[in-house]
Order: sequence, then C-alpha cells, then structure tokens
Amino acid sequence: MKKERVQEQNGVSKPTRSAVPFEPTFLAKLESKLPREFDAGEIDQLTHIFQNTIDQQLNGILHFDGFFDKEIMQKAVFLSYYMESILGSRFIVTPKKAFWRRREDLLTQISCEFIQVEDDVERAIFRFITSPIDPRKELPLKVVFFRTKTNDILCLKASHEALDGTAVKEYLKLLSFLYSKLKEDPFYCPPVNGATNRSLKQIFQNLSLLQRLGVLLHLRAGKAVNSLPWKTQKAQNRRYEIILFTREQFRKIKALSKKMRISITDFIITAFHRVIGRLAYFSPGKKVLSTITVNLRVYLPENATTPLCNLTSSANVYSRYRPDERIEKTIVKITKAMRKKKKRGIGLGSALFCKWLFKLKFKKAEKILEKRIANQLQSNSTFPVITNVGLTNPSDFAFSNLTLKDAYIIPPFIKAPVFMMGALTFDEKLSFSIGYFEESYDSSLIRAFLEQMKEEMLSLAAISL
Repeated sequence: MKKERVQEQNGVSKPTRSAVPFEPTFLAKLESKLPREFDAGEIDQLTHIFQNTIDQQLNGILHFDGFFDKEIMQKAVFLSYYMESILGSRFIVTPKKAFWRRREDLLTQISCEFIQVEDDVERAIFRFITSPIDPRKELPLKVVFFRTKTNDILCLKASHEALDGTAVKEYLKLLSFLYSKLKEDPFYCPPVNGATNRSLKQIFQNLSLLQRLGVLLHLRAGKAVNSLPWKTQKAQNRRYEIILFTREQFRKIKALSKKMRISITDFIITAFHRVIGRLAYFSPGKKVLSTITVNLRVYLPENATTPLCNLTSSANVYSRYRPDERIEKTIVKITKAMRKKKKRGIGLGSALFCKWLFKLKFKKAEKILEKRIANQLQSNSTFPVITNVGLTNPSDFAFSNLTLKDAYIIPPFIKAPVFMMGALTFDEKLSFSIGYFEESYDSSLIRAFLEQMKEEMLSLAAISL
C-alpha cells in the first residue's frame, strides 16, 4: 500500500485519501455479484422525509485497548463496501418512488482515515460526529480512526435512511470479522451478501392471521404531548451530551431488574416519563408520552438472513404524570402498559401504517407526511423518543487481538420541538446521550434532563423490596 502524506493542523495529523488496497479486477468481480438498483424500504423513505425535524444520522464512538494494523483495517473497510449492497449505494428520489443505486464512483468515495491526535481527542471526535452526512451525495456510512498515544478510537456515522441501530451493530460485527480474517489471511475473499429486501412485507408475511387481526383492532394514531422548553427551530450548530453510570451503579439497577422481573427498558421509560413531566411543566394527571423504538427483526424467523437495512418501528407508551407518586408505583404502571403492548405485537401498528402509506407514489406519501409534520411543529407538541440500542458485549466485536473498552452512541441531532434520547448498555455500563441543535435547546436544559434521568434511575436502584 502506498504511504500516506500527512499534514499537521492544530495538533491533529490529517492524512490524504487512502490508496485503493485491492486490484480493480478483484473489486469489479465482487461488484458484479451485487444488484445495480434496488427499492428503498418503507422505513428508508419515512426517515428521509422526517429529516426536516431530525438529521437522521446515527453516530458511534468505540474505544479499543490498543492499535489496529492500519493496512489490514483499510483493506477491511474497503472490502465491507462490497459485502453489502447498501453500503456502496446512493439514495435517489423520483416523484414515483425512492430507490438505491450502486455508485459508479465508489472507489473515489471510500476512505479509511487514521488521524493522529496529539492533544484534544474529544475535540477531534466532536468535529467528526457533528459534521453531517448526506446519502444522496455521499456514502451512507463513514468510518474514521483517531490514533492517540495509547490506543485507537473507531468513530462512525451512518445515515438512518440506510441503516438503523441494529444494522450499525451488524456492520461493526462484519468489520471485525473481515479484519480478523484478513489478519489471518491477507488474500481472504468473503462471500457477498446480495440480498436487498428492505420491505416491511417480510415482517407481516410471517405473522399469523390472529396476530394480523390484533394489529388492525388496536391500530390508532398517537397523540403528541407538550414539548420541553425550546428557543427556535433553527438548525445549524450540532451539540451532544453524554452521561455515564459506573459498573457498580448499573449492577444495582440490573439486580433490581432481575429481582422485580422488569426490563431495563421499562426502568428507562419510567425515569423518562417522570423527567419529561417535570421539565415540560405538565400539570398533575396529564398524560405523559414516550415513543420507543422497536426492532422488528424479532418478528422474523430465527434463521432469517437480511441485508443491513432499516427494520425499526416505534410504539407509544402513555402514563399519567403524578409528581408526588412514588417511583415504585410508576414502574408498575409502565410495566403493565408495556406487557400489554408486547402481547398485541409491539411496533407492528406503526409499521403497518408505514407499509400502507408507501403503497402510494413517493411524492404523494411525502405530501401527507409533510403536512402532518408542519401541523405538529406549529402546535408546539411532540412525541419524545427513546432509542435503546440494548446490550452490547465486547466479545461481539472481537477485532483479532484487540478488546473493545468503551462504546457510546449519539442519536440523531434534534430540532425543536422534537426530542430524543439514546441509551446504550455496554459491558455492564449504561450511558444516556442526546444530540441537539444549540439554536433549538439550551445546553443547561439538556444537561439537567440527563442528570435527572440518572437520579431517577439510581432512585429505582435504591428500592428495597
């Protein structure tokens, strides 16, 4: 591989674009196994339309305990764009439909930068995470490695129009697999996944008649609630905040969860409702709402093989705001509501609406949604979102001899009155994060929200049964 020229700028070494680490004929052979065009899924189209309120960018920060072999990793990254159709494609919209098309200029677009950081690591990561990605012009996923004096940090950003949180985790598993295999055999050639089915049809065709009837019977539109205090609806400067729990704190929460037979997700929803009610100044007895993301892959057969895609839906969970209510009582109500939703098929209602909507021509569906979005923005109401990536183990990301030490997610950046919080459990640690535009929300409010979330979670852990 050609050696890169490096320029120093503000304590950060910035490399030029990586040389292509494979013969063009080899890559052309892999490309020939992939479809040139394929339909966008219903969730792809939905997230594209909603980018006026949320920037639809998923972000990950992964700290490892040592250094990668740069040449092997660059090979792995290049190869990954030929393993899955979506990674080397561009999002295209026409009045009739939206679809993905493999890029003819893919080789000039792929990059795998290793950037030497001498001093302010957090600032370097911040600059990368807060720069937007546009899948209509760029690749839908970008990976960068920040090399410090002690270890490498893998940072990625992905367009939600292409991938959901589960798909991002699957991509990281793919990358770790490729890296490990190439370390063993530099000439390793993996099988290509040419699958392109991104449609919600694959979910509903696996449901029983009884399940389908249940979804129809309980299909109803959610009702938005008061938003948190906000400043403007401008969206220019991205910011994010992360709050962490120690292992000891999380183990206490986990122990109580096991003892009460209540999920960590239900704990998070309980805390979220109490903090939303408090900071959005809900009057006692008023309905509080959280919209939780749901991984629809749970409805697929156990051995189903899907491409990296969007198969995330949502479900609305309501409770009454009772400022003086003991948290033990709130958690019981939330758990009861969640169990009822799971029994009926959680997330299937909004998925069915999405499936029906995009039977229309794309422009028609877009007009319907844009009208709903405009009405919501004018009403100063919102559907506060919790996106919980769930348990992530270091062993899932075994990059040869390297160990993943810490992992964080930054959810899409939000514009008022939309509100979203991300949660990640990793290696018996828990973190909450919020990405936002500083023109929309006061940073002190965002920090207060996360601090109060932590306080509520720790008060749950202190419950004596």
